[in-house]
Amino acid sequence: MSIPPGFRFLPTKEEIFVCYLKPLCDGYMIHPDVMVPCNIYGTDCEPWKIFYKDSDDSFWIFTKLNQKSKSRIDRTARDGCWLGRRAYEVKNKDGELIGYDKYFTYSNKKQEKSNGSWIMHEFSLKEQGLNDFVICEIRNKEAGAVATEKRVHLRDEETPDSDHVPSTKKACIARNE
Repeated sequence: MSIPPGFRFLPTKEEIFVCYLKPLCDGYMIHPDVMVPCNIYGTDCEPWKIFYKDSDDSFWIFTKLNQKSKSRIDRTARDGCWLGRRAYEVKNKDGELIGYDKYFTYSNKKQEKSNGSWIMHEFSLKEQGLNDFVICEIRNKEAGAVATEKRVHLRDEETPDSDHVPSTKKACIARNE
């Protein structure tokens, strides 16, 4: 079963926790056209090497965090790292804390040319032991102008070029080749 054209994955924060993250932590799978597993931390994991740099779509992935120590997470990606900017508590409709939405920006001081302005929302459960796995929404803020131009061009054609891959499948393609 594939996702129909025009589908956009736009869950509420509560849905991210209740319908996706908690089931993932309990061992259930998510439809692969919606979200894929992907390691975004490590030696060759700059975001532009994993995700399609010119897309203004959000890339939804789930990953296991790298524990540096009992209280610290290692969020390095080759010569750069994901820098924490803000963290918000996420509560369900009854006002109970269900997890956290942490906002990060990617920084690489060694990179001479810009490969975009990458941001990430990382969703983690509040329960100890279940917060090793997270769901991340990652996107390139600078890709909007390029993607808008491509959309106008695609409207004039019946089908997109054969190199087009749905945004959710673009994640980790390079990692699996």
